[in-house]
Amino acid sequence: MSFLDEARNILEETLPEILHRTQGYVPRTLVREDTSRQEAVQLRSLRRLGLAEPQRKLLDAQIMSCPRLAIIGDAGSGKSYVLQSMYLRAAYAFLSSADTPLPCFLDLARHLSLQQSVEETLAEALNRRYCGLFDRLRSDHKPGCVLFLDALDERLLAEKNPFDFVNGLFAFFKGLPRPLL
Repeated sequence: MSFLDEARNILEETLPEILHRTQGYVPRTLVREDTSRQEAVQLRSLRRLGLAEPQRKLLDAQIMSCPRLAIIGDAGSGKSYVLQSMYLRAAYAFLSSADTPLPCFLDLARHLSLQQSVEETLAEALNRRYCGLFDRLRSDHKPGCVLFLDALDERLLAEKNPFDFVNGLFAFFKGLPRPLL
């Protein structure tokens, strides 16, 4: 079976889990990092009234075009939902076109071992979740992959030294060839 066929089969098997988690979402407005709290409150009010929103709102197309994006917010603010929705969009794009990156979703709190280094653990978790496809990306899929990493905050709470974990994440990303991210 070809890389693309295997990848499509694996995505089709994992999509129902993500789809199930995105049910029952309460809509939220995402705003750019440099938006003041007062502007954010005004945006939410405008949305509730059904009025046009100013350009401070972060649109889906803008989110998907970011090479690196961190979604920051309070517990229950919808960070995981946004990430899972972005993953679903990327997965459907991959299923319909071989020229798009393979989307890989990991819940850092559930899918990673606490015993090993972050770099080893991430690579192992990606290969385990995606049946070895992560190692094959370099040679078998030129568009590479896009990583969706959820639950960083929960993972950092479980770490003895959160700074080591974050540094390990940076080392992992730095060690990947450019087309893979």
